[in-house]
Amino acid sequence: MKKPIQREHILQGRVFRFTNHAIALTSDKYQFFSFDRSGQSGRFTHAREAERGVRRSTPDTLLEVVGMESIWWEAKDKGNEPTEEQYQMLNKLRQLRRFAGWGDCVMDYAMFLELCGVPLVENWKYQATVLDGHVDTLIARAEEKRDGFAKRPRATKSAPRYTAGKRFSARAKKAGIMI
Repeated sequence: MKKPIQREHILQGRVFRFTNHAIALTSDKYQFFSFDRSGQSGRFTHAREAERGVRRSTPDTLLEVVGMESIWWEAKDKGNEPTEEQYQMLNKLRQLRRFAGWGDCVMDYAMFLELCGVPLVENWKYQATVLDGHVDTLIARAEEKRDGFAKRPRATKSAPRYTAGKRFSARAKKAGIMI
């Protein structure tokens, strides 16, 4: 069985990077949190997590900005949507007057932050687009590594055919000089 690629984790990492570079506030005015339940390592793993308050369907990220409501966001792999439980949790957070949304790319997150009224730097759209490219590249590299594709050949510069001109080499050879 092939090892799964954690696409949502890759997206979460780039969302974190976007948050650090695109929010037009000093770092003491906001705090970014990321959540994820652990994988099932034993028969009762999730039951033990539930006892500690770890909840199923909790959105993946939380952004706290001074003077604003909490901003919850669920990261999904391209083409996927939240599960019914996740939709219910997002609706519950909205009922609590919190911002809650989901998306499958950094641009979705960026537009959600703009909609929520978070001050962003002037080139935030460009940054989100570049980071979406990073997500796609990191996923493609992980797939190549997992599936064992041959490494792409590197372009090499060919060695020059002659290190010196033909006449120069011929004259040096006659004189007994090795070039």
